[in-house]
Amino acid sequence: MHFSTIISIATLSSLFYSALACESCSGSAKKLHRREAEGGEGGEPAFSYLGLTGPVDWNQFEGAQACGDGKTQSPINVVSTMNTTSAGDIGDYADIGASGFNFTNTGHTVEVFYRGQPAVLGGVEYELQRFHFHTPSEHRLDNEWFPMEVHFVHQGRNDPNRLAVVGLFIDTNEENTSDPMMRRLATLLQSIENPGDTVVATHVPLAGVRTGITGAKKYTYPGSLTTPPCTEGVTWYVSNTILDVSIADYKIFKRVLGYNSRNLQTGPGKQNVVEFAAQFLPAVAERAAAKKQKRTARRFAA
Repeated sequence: MHFSTIISIATLSSLFYSALACESCSGSAKKLHRREAEGGEGGEPAFSYLGLTGPVDWNQFEGAQACGDGKTQSPINVVSTMNTTSAGDIGDYADIGASGFNFTNTGHTVEVFYRGQPAVLGGVEYELQRFHFHTPSEHRLDNEWFPMEVHFVHQGRNDPNRLAVVGLFIDTNEENTSDPMMRRLATLLQSIENPGDTVVATHVPLAGVRTGITGAKKYTYPGSLTTPPCTEGVTWYVSNTILDVSIADYKIFKRVLGYNSRNLQTGPGKQNVVEFAAQFLPAVAERAAAKKQKRTARRFAA
């Protein structure tokens, strides 16, 4: 089954009131969040996906101003009329064997630090650094969202300032089966249910991923990281291949991940959603104060 959504006035209202509650709303090298750069070991996460440390206020964190005023932020609603690429894309993405790679609960996501796999995307040479999961999906496809999304993060082989991320949607299916990668990781996931936990991921098949990354149509656009510091200049490739996950395996991921999806952004070159919300703050504050004053007056009148 697929799930769908439409951005509503209620969504914008939640942004306004969240922004009202926070005071912070009023170099050339690509920077990654500490968990991205150092592997996510130790410490509680500084940002979250809800409340005063949620996406509407990520620009309060050091070096993360782009989260609040960037003009090419991710994720977005991917539409089928966008530019696509597939010709010439190659990638080894070998199955993970007996030696394995660290599979870590970072507190924001669960991530396999699978470094060194070569890939060519859009004619540029990259190396895979890691892949991690979001629930629900961060991107939309023609306004449709999915239960999960996996991001494969690449760094330029010749230019480490180049970043490329390939996203694949993950959905339940009528056969109630899982892609072999999803089935294996769901089993391992039960060993890392707490932030900071790590297990060595071994014998992880990636055949479905190889097809979805190098053998499928991918929608491409200029975007950003979807966590602080929201670094821009990231080339995104969102695959039209959808990986399968059984309901049981999905529930394991959902239990561990909780909600870890950034709200939709406006698309390349358009006004940042936080900036858009902030322009309404004076009016919202005035209405809130007026309502409070009326409630107080009624209470004293009674």
